[in-house]
Amino acid sequence: MHGRNNPLPPVNLEVCVGCGRRQPVAVRLADGVRCQNCRPKEIRGCGICGRTAPCEVSRATGQPWCERCQQRWVTCSGCGTVAQARGGTWEELLCAKCTNPDPDFWGRCPACATTWQLSPRPCQRCVLDQKVRDLLGDSAGAIRPGLAPFHEALTSAERPDVALSWISRSKARDLLERIGRDERPVTHEVLDELPSGKVLAHLRSVLVATGALPPRDERLVALEKWITTTVQARTDPTERRILHGYAVWHHLRRLRRRIGEQHTTQLQDLNVRCHVTAADNFLTWFAGEGLTLGTARSPTWNAG
Repeated sequence: MHGRNNPLPPVNLEVCVGCGRRQPVAVRLADGVRCQNCRPKEIRGCGICGRTAPCEVSRATGQPWCERCQQRWVTCSGCGTVAQARGGTWEELLCAKCTNPDPDFWGRCPACATTWQLSPRPCQRCVLDQKVRDLLGDSAGAIRPGLAPFHEALTSAERPDVALSWISRSKARDLLERIGRDERPVTHEVLDELPSGKVLAHLRSVLVATGALPPRDERLVALEKWITTTVQARTDPTERRILHGYAVWHHLRRLRRRIGEQHTTQLQDLNVRCHVTAADNFLTWFAGEGLTLGTARSPTWNAG
């Protein structure tokens, strides 16, 4: 593919008669060429979804179609591939090949030369690949071997438009840039060093779903971190040792044995947190009363 210093192949730029700027040609009319923003649209009934909206006439079907249908990604009712809708009906949408199987009718994406389309611009999957390489690759856009599975997981998304929307967010972009600067292969442990949050959780789930990372019991990992933080918050070494033994050797060990190869449920997680919190509060009360576990006695024992 192409890197920072090797951009995607140029498309045909001409002066748009609508805005007067040199832009990629979207349509050629009697009065000249127009860009995507200036191509004429009329309020008509869309030939695909049927709603009345600003529409253009599709060169593939000759029917009006609205912008929503132009941007829609579907599972083609003809061949079963996931692609942008280019024809058919709302109930049975078709990809480009199934809308018109004549290979001479369609152009090809200038970057991959594979995607069938009428637009001279690179297809969305190639745009996605370029943006990911800009974030993860070196100055030439090359992806180092340790990041190859990670790059493949991001660029092979079934819906490239959704992936493009995600990486355009500042938090996701910053996260990918940090991973790109790291010399290590992407592992759960490497991701654990990054700022936690929804963006990181989503990225991790994508990598697991695509096989780039092995499955992991995230609820159990979060519980272990919470226990560590709770134990370390106690300043008294004896109290810290007692709480650590109760939380780790009693509850966590029993939980791991109980779940086996399964993942921790929300109820199991909540049960451990409640017991550890109660023990933590109990130690705080003891300290506030000036008591220690060595000197404290229950009323029953004292009565005996």
